[in-house]
Amino acid sequence: MGRYTQEFKSEAIALATKSYRTHQEIALDLGINPSTFRNWMSEAMMTDNSKSNKTTKKSQADLEKELLAMKKELAFRQEEIEILKKAAAYFAKNQK
Repeated sequence: MGRYTQEFKSEAIALATKSYRTHQEIALDLGINPSTFRNWMSEAMMTDNSKSNKTTKKSQADLEKELLAMKKELAFRQEEIEILKKAAAYFAKNQK
């Protein structure tokens, strides 16, 4: 087990994501070996990526359902427009 708590690691990573300073500067200021800090950052990025992949898969399924619903709605509205065009043409023709 390492000598740094998970809370310390999380706070250090949060500091790095909010700061304009280099990871090396932050690591040295916190008394951490820069290579250790780079490892923490790499692990954090991999964890974030796997979380976003799960979210993306779920979101993609929702988006596909929404797309299907929108396509049905579009087809319905296009039919309405065609009916209204025919009605407008009919009434315009009969007004003369």
